[in-house]
Amino acid sequence: MLKTIKTGILAGIFLLLNATVHAQQVQDQSSKTKTNMEQILIDKATCPANAKEEFMKRMTTSRDLVRKQPGLVKEEAYESTDKDGNLTVITTVIWENEDALHKARQAIMSEYKREGFNIMEFCERLGIKIERGEYKLMSHE
Repeated sequence: MLKTIKTGILAGIFLLLNATVHAQQVQDQSSKTKTNMEQILIDKATCPANAKEEFMKRMTTSRDLVRKQPGLVKEEAYESTDKDGNLTVITTVIWENEDALHKARQAIMSEYKREGFNIMEFCERLGIKIERGEYKLMSHE
């Protein structure tokens, strides 16, 4: 009977360890999926007609910088001009994962700092409004 109890306890411990290991593997896989998921940035910038030329020049510089970053999957920009000549630009940038996005942000901000470029001051001075969003691809479930 003592042998049966010991065997039962060992089996219980084995099952508990097995369940714990399985739960950790599921959690690890979930974390990997989460951090390995593509990161999508969508920005909308509205620029007054009188600032369009300076805005487009800066945007070209910024897009060139983004395109040089490792982990970039795709970058696109769309533009529309209203009847008053005001410009609306929507940009989409897809990064391989959160790590690539984080590293790109750091590199871009370092370059802006090196150039002495402050995006907030630039937008305020020119009257540009920016709406920013970070997205992940929706599940099909």
